[in-house]
Amino acid sequence: MADKTRSVGVLITTNLEEKRVAVLQIRGCFNTEKMKPESWIGLCQVTAAGKLREGESHIDGALREVNEELGGYVSGMVRGQMGFRGHAICITETDVGDQGRKTYHFFFQDPSFLKWIRLGPSSGGLMLVDNDVEIHVTGKEHNKSSVFNPNEKVTMFRDESDAVLKALFEYDD
Repeated sequence: MADKTRSVGVLITTNLEEKRVAVLQIRGCFNTEKMKPESWIGLCQVTAAGKLREGESHIDGALREVNEELGGYVSGMVRGQMGFRGHAICITETDVGDQGRKTYHFFFQDPSFLKWIRLGPSSGGLMLVDNDVEIHVTGKEHNKSSVFNPNEKVTMFRDESDAVLKALFEYDD
């Protein structure tokens, strides 16, 4: 059996116009890290996500992904919140077949951090969703070359959708 693919996600929520919103990242068209077309174009993901490096802990991977995908300012805010709490809140954990993933949740009361996000060149942008938005779940009915239009409907993988719904409905930070 092949080694387990381990990945990590970070979901950031905030209050905007007196409503809790989740900050999602939209998958772009071209992956500059791999220098080839992106898979699952237009699919919404948690705020930052990626595969863990060899020997990397989930927390270290989460911090690295936030820094790579959102920039140093937001990375510093996440590190600061971890220092304040002494830990990160893991809201979903999956361990199915050859896949293992943890998603951490961070809440920032003040939404002004949004203007300091510096997305990487592979990003397709950000989308803010609240608990009124219907999230569609995709899986095996689509393949990696599928293209999604987040302006028509918000589509996510099940584990990431579960994290968003949990953060929006269950957590009162």
